[in-house]
Amino acid sequence: MVYWAIIRVIICLVVGFAQALAEAPAQEIKVIFRYDDFSQKSDLVLERCLLKLFEKYEIPITVGVIPFVCAGNAHDPIPQPVLPLSNEKAQILSQGLEKGLIEVALHGYTHQTREGKTYTEFRDAAFHEQMQRIKEGKEFLENMVRAKIVTFIPPWNTYDYWTTVAIDRLNFEILSAGRYAEPYGVRRIRYLPATCDLRNIYKAMHVISTPGMNLNEPIVIILFHPYDFLESGDSRAFITLSEMEELISRLTRLDRVSFSTLRDAGQSASDLSLGRLVRNSPLIFVGPIVFDISAIVERIRNRNGTQFLYLDQQTASKYRTIGGGLYCLSSMAVCVCAALGVSAVRRHTCQMRIDRLFRIMSPLVAALLMIYLFTTLTTSFISFRTSLLVAVLLGSCVGLWRPDRSISKKSGTVGNGR
Repeated sequence: MVYWAIIRVIICLVVGFAQALAEAPAQEIKVIFRYDDFSQKSDLVLERCLLKLFEKYEIPITVGVIPFVCAGNAHDPIPQPVLPLSNEKAQILSQGLEKGLIEVALHGYTHQTREGKTYTEFRDAAFHEQMQRIKEGKEFLENMVRAKIVTFIPPWNTYDYWTTVAIDRLNFEILSAGRYAEPYGVRRIRYLPATCDLRNIYKAMHVISTPGMNLNEPIVIILFHPYDFLESGDSRAFITLSEMEELISRLTRLDRVSFSTLRDAGQSASDLSLGRLVRNSPLIFVGPIVFDISAIVERIRNRNGTQFLYLDQQTASKYRTIGGGLYCLSSMAVCVCAALGVSAVRRHTCQMRIDRLFRIMSPLVAALLMIYLFTTLTTSFISFRTSLLVAVLLGSCVGLWRPDRSISKKSGTVGNGR
């Protein structure tokens, strides 16, 4: 019966996967460029050339601006002086706004981490502190560029529920972070996460140029920074402005592609809800524990390149269901195999006293594993490898605890012989 149940589950997963890959009439794909870290510290010459490049091809771009960038190391949480955006920098943005080619978005306040281990400016900060920083940054930036700002981009793509409450009260309309999203947030906000960077743009272009994908309102949000360009002199750079121009030129020659800013996409797309964001996330929240199924989901989506697209809820849900099912089946299979393997080894090697010790210790080990799951892992993600390791340990505990009559009989026979 167990085998038939497993076979039925596998059949359902295969059918769901086939449906997820089914073809449908081609639809227009919206491409959005999101340029982060525009600030008083960023390279002025580079940014002039970059914005002229987008103007040349008449492609709009969303620019994430840091109003008061920290003067020192953004990864160091100690207090540092800040550099307000200058009039010269603001003039560049204002010129782009007048031509309708730039959307100015608020990209944090100082873009300085408040923690040393995980980089974040707003996540887990007090609500009043978040509210004050976002409000001050928004008002300053709106006065500098003389335009209303409706898009918020949190530094390092990290935020919490109270961040969404703050931006909602401050009349922001769009939140753009990443796809690793928590299922909490103000539902009035529209969510448009980054889906790829310049390293993956060729793969995204392959998907864009492939007709017949079963997609509804597909969106590609390309995230890039000043340090991506070799002209910046940064050690992380990997692309030149001329190579960037070639990428843009190739994109403009593709069919079914339209370019937009985050603001315009937020006004035209029918579904940018929190539900769509959650279903595109490779994370599954079960109470306080977070299961990271990206190792499976991204591999499935990589087969047709959709890992670089912001999918509609129905399509994204299919991938999550398949990935979650394979995640559970793999963990269960490993647990059963570990239990059977340890039980077989114990049957042939253990004496009665050692067997009793194992049976006493295995529940304790299992209890420690459960405590580990519900304490340590409540603040982090359980990856696929971690789940397999836990499955092996739990299965081993079951194999050691399970009574084995053969060991008892052997011990009894030896005792009678004496």
